[in-house]
Amino acid sequence: GTEWLNEEFIPLLNNHPVENALRTVVEHIALKIASVTDQYKVQNLFVTGGGAHNSFLLERLKHHADCRIVIPEENIINFKESIVFGFLGALHLSNEANCLREVTGARKSVRGGTFYSP
Repeated sequence: GTEWLNEEFIPLLNNHPVENALRTVVEHIALKIASVTDQYKVQNLFVTGGGAHNSFLLERLKHHADCRIVIPEENIINFKESIVFGFLGALHLSNEANCLREVTGARKSVRGGTFYSP
């Protein structure tokens, strides 16, 4: 959560050169993703969004994760956010939860967002 990030993680980075801080963040991300893919014995990791353009992050993922890294076509990478928010909107309109407790760590899943019609 944001609280943990602001109180615990960001202070660790403040007293170091920016290059070291960025390396630490990328390594942390790669290790966290690898721990989950290894835990669930993921065979293929589909990388999209801005991370798919980060060659150093991809290198670290390949180093740590015991799975195949799959990079989709450019349109999927570039339009991931649009696709995801469209899906979240579709769930919202269907009165289904679109903020899952398994993802957010919250006590329960909820239907988030607001629909405005012109």
